[in-house]
Amino acid sequence: MKKHIALAALVTIFTLYFTSQATANTSQPIPKSLNENFGEIHYISSKILDENRELLIHLPDSYSSSTISYPVLLVLDGDSHFKHAVLASDMLQASGKIPELIVVGIPNNTGQRMRDAYDASDKFLAFITEEAVPYLKNKFRALDINTLFGHSAMGTVTLTTKLTTPQTFENLIASSAALGDSDKELIAKLANTIKSAPSNAIYFSVGQAEREGKGFSDSAHELAKRLNSSNALNWTFEQHPRHNHTSAAYIALYQGLAYVHQDYEGPALKTYQEFKTFGGLDALNKFYQQRGKKYGDNSQIPIHVITGLAFAFYGENKIDRGIELLNKTVANYRDASRIYGALGFLYEQEKDTKAAKSSYQKALDAVIKNNGKADSKAYYQSKVEQLTTQIGNN
Repeated sequence: MKKHIALAALVTIFTLYFTSQATANTSQPIPKSLNENFGEIHYISSKILDENRELLIHLPDSYSSSTISYPVLLVLDGDSHFKHAVLASDMLQASGKIPELIVVGIPNNTGQRMRDAYDASDKFLAFITEEAVPYLKNKFRALDINTLFGHSAMGTVTLTTKLTTPQTFENLIASSAALGDSDKELIAKLANTIKSAPSNAIYFSVGQAEREGKGFSDSAHELAKRLNSSNALNWTFEQHPRHNHTSAAYIALYQGLAYVHQDYEGPALKTYQEFKTFGGLDALNKFYQQRGKKYGDNSQIPIHVITGLAFAFYGENKIDRGIELLNKTVANYRDASRIYGALGFLYEQEKDTKAAKSSYQKALDAVIKNNGKADSKAYYQSKVEQLTTQIGNN
């Protein structure tokens, strides 16, 4: 199996040196700035591995101003994959596809990747589950929703957590796992174990067969074939055309994060009929309440969802339905300036100038009260003045 190990990482995040007296789970970390965008390095002394290990920690943007807890993404081969994991999670979160995450890179700072992946993989997994994860739970506001990502040899380590510690990681993302013709017994055991103790979600993938290597591709297809016999599992397999063993990891992490957190993104409702079929406002409220309960974030329907639906109804010439939706929900939000602004626009289209002016005035008052953006204040002020003039001229 060693012949399938990935080439050495192309980029090194930092120079590997330290002296640390910190003890896992109990002592304070000795942080060193990684840089302001990517986070900090923490050191823990592993009793299991009998060595010091580094953890690269990236906290969500809202962490310092909130009291909520966050799901955790643990990234193996952190020296190669931590930075693009941070970028991927931030972009997906900004797109509303996943929750904010605490991203943790576990680099190969000891130069013992072969040992961790093969010769002593049981100890390495024990270090992660018995020392690293409890350390994170103790030090940060971390939910018990852990996702593990691994590539190549560490992709195999990621999948084999199902054989050793199936309860630690709710979600698994394995890219180009280093399995070959000699690992058919392991693949069968993995498939049987996954089917008997399913995770919340499993995503695994490989690059193009000709660029990735026959062993990687064939073994991934074999695992998918064995899992395909069970309809109860939440898993998916993808093969990435035109990508080789190295580049496939970037696609896998991005796609994998979106897949394992697919229950986070709100429903895509583009028409009034789709809104009704989904169950209307009650069903939408229920979805976001359940999401908030699981992920610990806001349980309200996001304002952009409400206004987006209202404008979609307007586009279907169902302007009355859009106005109805906005009026039903406006009282639920501390800063409802955008909802009042949308109401102002729709009332304008209905030629209800007085209602439009009233809505824009309320939008302006909300912006001022909540110290909103200057351009929003200027826009609503101009609309109020414009409509005041129109009313006076009639």
